[in-house]
Amino acid sequence: MQHTTEQMQDELYTIVDYGGKVLDAVVEHDIYGQITVDLMLCNRMDVDEFMERIRKSKSQPLNVLTGGKHWHTVEADTEPMLQVIGEKLREKGYLQE
Repeated sequence: MQHTTEQMQDELYTIVDYGGKVLDAVVEHDIYGQITVDLMLCNRMDVDEFMERIRKSKSQPLNVLTGGKHWHTVEADTEPMLQVIGEKLREKGYLQE
């Protein structure tokens, strides 16, 4: 994935709106290596609460460390749901392969 901080909410909405659950966020840092944090976002309410924590925090989102590049582990009930999520993220330019 790659996007700006302003696009983060749309990226996460896209995943949960098509039946996905965002389990984590992962970045590859030049010094520290792989950094993984649990998210467990299942729906728009979870995403809204997460985004509100970011807005209220003095800290920056993890993807700022890597110019917006990051990965998520996404879970869904079926493989076709995961494929649709991937297609929608590609259409929006978030999914880099």
